[in-house]
Amino acid sequence: MGNLIARFVARLGSLSKPLMWTLLFGCMGCLGFLDYLTGYEASLELFYLFPVAIAAWFLSERTGMLFSLVSVATWYVSNYLTGQTFSSPLIPYWNAAMRLGFFLVVAILFGELRKAFDKEKAMLRYDFLTGVCNARAFYEIVATECLRANRYLHPLTVAYIDLDKFKKVNDRFGHQKGDQVLKLVAATIRQSIRRLDTVARLGGDEFALLLPETDLEDAQRLLPRLRDQLLSEMQRQNCPVTFSMGVLTCTNAPSNVNEVIRQADDLMYEVKKAGKNAIRYSVYSEAQ
Repeated sequence: MGNLIARFVARLGSLSKPLMWTLLFGCMGCLGFLDYLTGYEASLELFYLFPVAIAAWFLSERTGMLFSLVSVATWYVSNYLTGQTFSSPLIPYWNAAMRLGFFLVVAILFGELRKAFDKEKAMLRYDFLTGVCNARAFYEIVATECLRANRYLHPLTVAYIDLDKFKKVNDRFGHQKGDQVLKLVAATIRQSIRRLDTVARLGGDEFALLLPETDLEDAQRLLPRLRDQLLSEMQRQNCPVTFSMGVLTCTNAPSNVNEVIRQADDLMYEVKKAGKNAIRYSVYSEAQ
């Protein structure tokens, strides 16, 4: 049962906005017609909550409030057409106001729940300290970009960045200073790259970059400039940190995203073994 509900919700979420609006208005029309056929003796009030809740969750809180008004108007017209009489002419208006208040509360609750859900979901994709993508999000973005690169036959580059001597910063100045350095590195990279590029903190003092539409020649021009900017920031902070980078360019779309990042990581470790504070480039090749 839970799987069926999850599939139904996922299917609703995949609908385009025009189709969603059409579906919800159609649902309202059907409910109003059923309300008219069953007369005032059978109440369908709870069923009106479904389009209200769906509108607030998948479209927006304001849209949910709009459908609250539409629900009440639909009920009122259906009730009027049945010819029901009341002891006071004010009773239908009172009933409509009560329904509207109830529907608005539901719309607001679902709208706020969706905002909280989206915020929590976003937090799971970003590093809590630096604000850049985390490893999980980075792998997903690289996988998506690989599919796009394969479709349009465009190159992409992945860079793996490690902070040399970062442990000395923590040991000498404390972890608070280390956190400040990580934030500064993340901010400097974000300011230095293009809007279509992605930076992520993969853990500890390791960062990664995804550079779409970037071949080896472009990477050899962009990455040294980025490294110089990072080194300048460290010098301003009187910080001994330097940067070892492994840069892997994919001229054909890789079939294994993990292998791409592993090869970039291996390039970075080759730099570390050779004396650190440098950049090593390579072109992706499928693992045998």
